[in-house]
Amino acid sequence: MSAMGALSRRGLIARDAPMLLGADAYGRDNFSRLLYGGRATLAVAFIATLAAACLGMLLPAARGYVLTQASLLLPAFILAEATMSYVGLGFQGDMATWGTMLHDASNVALLGDAPWTLAPAVPIFLVTLGVNIAARDVRRASF
Repeated sequence: MSAMGALSRRGLIARDAPMLLGADAYGRDNFSRLLYGGRATLAVAFIATLAAACLGMLLPAARGYVLTQASLLLPAFILAEATMSYVGLGFQGDMATWGTMLHDASNVALLGDAPWTLAPAVPIFLVTLGVNIAARDVRRASF
């Protein structure tokens, strides 16, 4: 049996030129789901961070502390949303988030046959790293 047949039997469609990261079991393009899922993940993280920052802005003397805390909370909320969706307690069904895409990747029998299913881990890592680097600079500037 060909590799393409084995992948489609497991519910995946192999990568090809039109679909950079392949397709999921329903034939949806994983690259577009990755971009769209980032919107949902980042929206949840930003809303939670803004709520925490707004509560802290009630105390003007704590502005530096609140800014530092908000910059540390954003990566934590990104990881929390991804983790909750991964274990099935976050977004459900057809909603594409980085966590639900990683959950779908956990159903793949052999990751060696479809390593592109782990693509959502890359933006989680890069966004978390970028925000932490920016937070370090904000902390240095505010103190």
